[in-house]
Amino acid sequence: DEALIGDLMALMPGRDWTLTFRRAFDGLGDWRQRWLDRAGAGAEARVHAGNPGVIPRNHQVEEALEAATDGDMAPFFVLLAAVTDPFGPEAGRESYVLPPHEGLTPYVTFCGT
Repeated sequence: DEALIGDLMALMPGRDWTLTFRRAFDGLGDWRQRWLDRAGAGAEARVHAGNPGVIPRNHQVEEALEAATDGDMAPFFVLLAAVTDPFGPEAGRESYVLPPHEGLTPYVTFCGT
């Protein structure tokens, strides 16, 4: 288990953690098969059930807050609807599933994450 976890950590830089876990490690090649062999039957269902597809990403929360501050509550309610069902299907909610696009300045929270 220690080697499997260590190898995963080596593969993670530059990857979106939420999507990597949500999508049951798709795209990790040999590592994914090693994980499936180790985790056993039902592993994909378990990892999918324990990792939300929709999370309130910092840039989306900030956009909703800015709009609300300007008197437009619509973006807030759209975001609220998306995050209310975080384990639901991703189809139709891709903008709340995917990480920020490359051109967006990295968002730094108050706590530094």
